[in-house]
Order: sequence, then C-alpha cells, then structure tokens
Amino acid sequence: MASLRLKDELAAHVEAFCDSMPVHEMIGLHVRRTDFLLHKRKWATPENDIRVAEHIDETLEQMPDARFLLCADNQHTVTWLQERYGPERIVWRNITMTTKRKRHSTPQEAAIDLFILARTKRIVGTTHSSFSSFAANLGKLELIRI
Repeated sequence: MASLRLKDELAAHVEAFCDSMPVHEMIGLHVRRTDFLLHKRKWATPENDIRVAEHIDETLEQMPDARFLLCADNQHTVTWLQERYGPERIVWRNITMTTKRKRHSTPQEAAIDLFILARTKRIVGTTHSSFSSFAANLGKLELIRI
C-alpha cells in the first residue's frame, strides 16, 4: 500500500482539498450505496441509514465538536446526512454524480476520495467495504465497520 500513488493531476486535487480544511482532524465516513446495489444487497434502506446515523450520534455524544468527511457515491446519502447534521458537520467534496452509469461517481473521483480518506483520523465504513479497508491501510488508520 505504501507504494500506491496517484497520477499528478489527481494528487493535485487531493492536496488542494486537504489544504483547504483540516481533514486530519475529521472522521472519515465512507458510504457507497451503489456497491451494495450492484451486488444485489439492499444497502440503500432506511434501516441502514439508521445504523449510520446511530454511529454518528454516538460519536457526537463522546466528541460534540466532531466533524465527518463524507465520501459517498450518490446524492441521496450526501443530502440526507447534510440535512440531518448540517454541512458544517458533514463535509463533502462536491463532485458531479450521475445515474447514467452503474456507479454514480467516476473512478477518478473515487481515487481522490481514497487518498483523502487516508488522511482523516479514523475511518467509518460499511461492513464489506474493501475501499474502506484500502483507505485505512493506506493511512495506517483505525477502521470501524458499521
């Protein structure tokens, strides 16, 4: 993992985003619903939304000033979490998403998210997410699965 590198153009996006805010003080939150839909798992359900919210609520009880860096591949997740907790608490790198392809975000956007997540203080990801595992390994971070 230590030798994994981004193309210069993508690395510049990572650096610009990380320079614009204190990513290293945030908790990485990785919620990629389309991965589950592609595998015919029903991740995009209210029940699973509740699991994400419960974890955020528990974290906020212990750390009231906590901020989360959300990496998501669909607008529903971004809108729902920012409406519930506010965009100052749920930070999202504004990317273009479309439903015209199987995954709503591009592979390049996902690569940028991977390297930004690796710079947070810990990562919260879904149970079977290899993406969350890669980000945690890349940054040598604790990974909490929900």
